[in-house]
Amino acid sequence: MSYDQPAVGKTGEIVYVTGDRIYLSLGRLDGVTREWVVERIQGIDDVNHLQLSWIGEDLCRFDFTMADSLRTGDTVWLAKISDLWDKHKTTTLNWAVMSLPISPDRDPRTLNDWDFREDLFPHIGDIIDSIDVDITGNTVWYLKEYLNVSDSAEEITDAVCSTVRKLCLMPGPYTPFAEQFSDSGDSLECAEIAPYTLRTNLNPGYSQNRSWLDSPVFCCLSESCVNDEELSPYRLVASGSNSLTLAASRYGSIVDTIRLIAYDSYEAAKLAFELGEVDVVDIAPFDVVRFEDNYDVIKSPAMSAVFLSVNNRKTYFSDNLFATALNYLVDKRSLCRVPLDGMVEPIDYPPVIGDQSVRVQYEYNPAKGTRLLNQIDDLPEFMSLLVSDASDPALLRTANYIQGLLRRHGISLTVYTDPFVDEQNVSSSFFESFDMMLAVLRSPSGTGEELLYQSWYHDDFAEVESNRSLYRSSTMSRLFAEAYLSPAGTDADRERANRKIISEHLNAPSGVWLYAPVRYTAISSKVISIEFLPSGIAMFNTILLE
Repeated sequence: MSYDQPAVGKTGEIVYVTGDRIYLSLGRLDGVTREWVVERIQGIDDVNHLQLSWIGEDLCRFDFTMADSLRTGDTVWLAKISDLWDKHKTTTLNWAVMSLPISPDRDPRTLNDWDFREDLFPHIGDIIDSIDVDITGNTVWYLKEYLNVSDSAEEITDAVCSTVRKLCLMPGPYTPFAEQFSDSGDSLECAEIAPYTLRTNLNPGYSQNRSWLDSPVFCCLSESCVNDEELSPYRLVASGSNSLTLAASRYGSIVDTIRLIAYDSYEAAKLAFELGEVDVVDIAPFDVVRFEDNYDVIKSPAMSAVFLSVNNRKTYFSDNLFATALNYLVDKRSLCRVPLDGMVEPIDYPPVIGDQSVRVQYEYNPAKGTRLLNQIDDLPEFMSLLVSDASDPALLRTANYIQGLLRRHGISLTVYTDPFVDEQNVSSSFFESFDMMLAVLRSPSGTGEELLYQSWYHDDFAEVESNRSLYRSSTMSRLFAEAYLSPAGTDADRERANRKIISEHLNAPSGVWLYAPVRYTAISSKVISIEFLPSGIAMFNTILLE
């Protein structure tokens, strides 16, 4: 059946067809904005509400795989998404969280915060079509045309510049890019030189290496840009003191509305779930068995790791014998099962995705660990341990476990949880005065490289306390730079570098890889399934409801 009568909304005429792309005689001057979609096409039975893009003020276009059956002059009917929503049963999902994101420009505080960012704020790799170098030696970025940059060129430019600057300065694998600007300045410059075209002063050789630019952690656009340009699966439509409401950017999304409701406590969130007030809640490992009796529980890994590093600048640690002994002395299975209530899973090496060449090298062997300790000359009776996050109960329990372990071997360990309250303490010499450090290494993009990079000390971090390790290694820094900071670096180069860095970790241990967190998510009978990224982030646009 074909449609002969217009639906609600507007009608337009096809003025040009090329490939799968169809151009219409409608534009912003006709009041057609991002709120409009193609509902019907003359002679076509099923259209499935196609998204529009604009060319100037009086033309728009859409892509359609059956374009060869259309011709100039055919009629197309458009409808507002809100009108279509009024005509069908909307689907709403309520998701309980323990906290809400601070803002798109701040680092997240909890795992849940990444859920919002991933679904609301696109990545810079998704908006850049190609990169070139002009005759002045500056880098030129060509943005994808569907961004409709002409509407908000200044906001897009500012957002891209802000994001590149943040990436260059954040403590991670791409920090060295902050020093790779093409001129003598120490800050990024970015300017629009033509529609969809930005010029930057980032070093051309480095900027053309797309591996860093495509990093999934590199969320680029501001909330206003996203809401204007429809670049993400969902957009923020309402916010309150304890809730956020996300609406699907395109009609036809599986879930039309997602409400994120923040609760003051874990117990309150659990109760809301069991009363049917919310459909999804993250649960603690000790609740998994009870919840599995009545609900489906999804287990997903979170790409982060807890690492106990040893300060090898201390003379009594310089030969790595103490770190090797710790690898035999720590019973990671018991640590995860008892003090940590099964909320984590033990790991034996840096969790690098896709690398199956690594084999476990250290099994729990207290007798062997004790023999190694006895071989260390001038082993001190008193040691210090720095804990990176005093608000993390798992880290504090782990610190107490390490404290008790060393006490059995005649070593008194003092645990420091917040030594940087006094700004005078924020110095390299003070930071390196500790013997060991217990820290969470996080990889919000789900890449093991970020974990590897944090597992040794970096002098070039803008803030010394951003370091998550006390172990120094010029070898690992060199290997990483060769693979990741070279314009000619390939995926194969990076894989080889990862294996060499892991080999350095295992053959001359810099510390102990202890465990990785696991995310348990309970879903009600209303939810069929939810998919998660390797980093443990939920993908809202994959949620299936009954």
